[in-house]
Amino acid sequence: MILSINLMLSILIFLQLFFTVLLIAITTGKKPTATPDGKHTLQLIEIHTTDKLEHNYKKYALSTRELEILLLLREGLPYKLIGDKLHISQRTISSHVANMFEKVNVTNKMELVNRMSI
Repeated sequence: MILSINLMLSILIFLQLFFTVLLIAITTGKKPTATPDGKHTLQLIEIHTTDKLEHNYKKYALSTRELEILLLLREGLPYKLIGDKLHISQRTISSHVANMFEKVNVTNKMELVNRMSI
């Protein structure tokens, strides 16, 4: 019984990945290629995410600095570490994030990252 549950779970994960790659391939026009290590699949997903981010960056007219902050927010970094990396204060980061919330019409960082990246 445990083996069959594990097998079913593996099949579901495979199908989810398959349909995700298929959907991305259809929407981007890029042909997926199968490799045993799955690198091409992950590259295709990364290309789609990057294309979507670039499109939304232009759509919402974000500044270059806002994009830099957004990319670091997407990595889950707190304002302190973002400030250290970009050599700006946490208050400046808060200001940029508030501007992005207004431009993108969201109310929190999770919504911002999801709206911009997916």
